[in-house]
Amino acid sequence: MSYVWTVHQVMKPIVGPSSSHSAAPLVMGYIFRNYLANLGQDITLDLLKEKLRIVISCKNPSKTMYSFIGHRSIRALILGLLGAYFSDKGRQVFSEIKRTFENENEYDLTHLFEVAFSSLEDEDIAWRLELTYGVTNALFDSIGGGILNIPNIENNMKDVLANLFSESIPIWIYLSADTLNHLEDRLPFSKKDINSGAEFLKNADEIILKEVKEGTVGEYVAYRES
Repeated sequence: MSYVWTVHQVMKPIVGPSSSHSAAPLVMGYIFRNYLANLGQDITLDLLKEKLRIVISCKNPSKTMYSFIGHRSIRALILGLLGAYFSDKGRQVFSEIKRTFENENEYDLTHLFEVAFSSLEDEDIAWRLELTYGVTNALFDSIGGGILNIPNIENNMKDVLANLFSESIPIWIYLSADTLNHLEDRLPFSKKDINSGAEFLKNADEIILKEVKEGTVGEYVAYRES
């Protein structure tokens, strides 16, 4: 793990009850969709059913499977892959496509798409997602709280991330120092900004650091949304 380059993720619209199991899969799917688009590949629901393979690796696969079903994680992932996101355009996509799955329960979705669970011993992550679409694949780690890590980033993925950081609603993500250096001139903030600590948090999201420390980010968002 290297640096946190964004500080907050406002979950709108809410897909499920968990940052790590609902928000994170949505963002992972959206990143992978944009990555495939950069490679000139189309994504439709029918093509996802035909070409997508999902492998979720974690410490306790059988327990995690039920957690994913309960938190609507596969649904969130597929919505992200189809273009749902937190931006105005992404919310419109969300509204349009969520009705597609209204008659599908979460267990059905694990069979509608090729989904597998496997064992992984890694204390630094909550779970790992491997997405394969045809011959293209990518790895994503969920660290918890909706924070992502992308273990292997190549140039097309760097372009996707740089574009996402310019969105009106940022994502939480860990990136390697090399990747940060590659992206720095394309981001709306610098390492110096981040090193300013609480002032950066306040300017970026209007979040006072003390408030977050005394509760949870989820509680703070709920307070702001009420």
